[in-house]
Amino acid sequence: MGKSAVRIGVFLLAAVASLAGSAQAEFDSVFIAYIDGAYAVAYGEWLPAAEDGHVEAQFGLAMLYFKGQGIGRDLTAAAQWFGRAAEQGSMHAL
Repeated sequence: MGKSAVRIGVFLLAAVASLAGSAQAEFDSVFIAYIDGAYAVAYGEWLPAAEDGHVEAQFGLAMLYFKGQGIGRDLTAAAQWFGRAAEQGSMHAL
């Protein structure tokens, strides 16, 4: 493998790691909003992420529905989101 191919591989790995880190940082900022009581912000961010399969967003959304935080309490929706998170291995949703 040539040096340019190695450089491209290293660049791609760094780019993927950067994207993963920024996604986690974004989730962390939404979780802080949730902790601060900005439930509408958390809901607005978590819903599309949860629909896309983000397990932490699914669990967060389930908690919003379960507790009725920022949205009406809906135990059926909570159970559905807890179930989806559990299917992906969320230990919190079990």
